[in-house]
Amino acid sequence: MNQKEFDTVIDRFLDGAARVRASKYQNRMKPKNVYRQLSNRVISQMWDEKRRNIKAA
Repeated sequence: MNQKEFDTVIDRFLDGAARVRASKYQNRMKPKNVYRQLSNRVISQMWDEKRRNIKAA
């Protein structure tokens, strides 16, 4: 295997790895997932506040 073939193989390997990582993070940043994360955070904060109020009473 000469240097040109080796460089081609490495370039294709890195392109494939970049595609995999891009698709992985694309799934994380969908609006539905962002809404779900924010709503879960808000619900957990509300639950913590209710729990504190119950303990205080």
